[in-house]
Amino acid sequence: DMDPIFIGANSNIQDGVVIHALKDRHVRVAGESWAVYIGRHVSIAHDALVHGPSYIGDDTFVGFKAVVHDAVVGSHCFIGAGSVIGQNVRLQTGVFLPRGSIVKDNVFIGPHVVCTDDKYPRAGNHGYEARPPRIWAGASIGAGAVILPGVIIGRNAMVAAGAVVTHDVNAEEKVIGIPARKVA
Repeated sequence: DMDPIFIGANSNIQDGVVIHALKDRHVRVAGESWAVYIGRHVSIAHDALVHGPSYIGDDTFVGFKAVVHDAVVGSHCFIGAGSVIGQNVRLQTGVFLPRGSIVKDNVFIGPHVVCTDDKYPRAGNHGYEARPPRIWAGASIGAGAVILPGVIIGRNAMVAAGAVVTHDVNAEEKVIGIPARKVA
């Protein structure tokens, strides 16, 4: 038997949030089945959509009008406003995705990956132009990698742990290092 939705203590689900559960699909948490599981101290901002089956870990933030669809989001993650997280995505602990990020289906993003969107960061920068990342289907990004503004990670590409990605990564390509470079 499955319970539809779990919302942990001290979580903040703001006005207009839609949590959509499917009767026949679920995530398992501590031996129990849930259509959508939202951990403790989670904040989901206005007009966001969480579509089950999904798991959102403790102390995570889902931004204004963001979409999380059939995903597992670890604890201490930040999903910026307007970001879209596709189906069967796995975001591990501490992932940071700035506003407007696109993460397509079947993507793995390792612990403490940081994606950036500001090419010239300065306090009070009036010329700020958001350039969030685009991560295409099947891509994998290893722990602690940094993805710089506007970078596109291609379909089924692999980014090694600790890499600093300064340029687009082509489909099926593997990159390592600082700055990230293609490997055979």
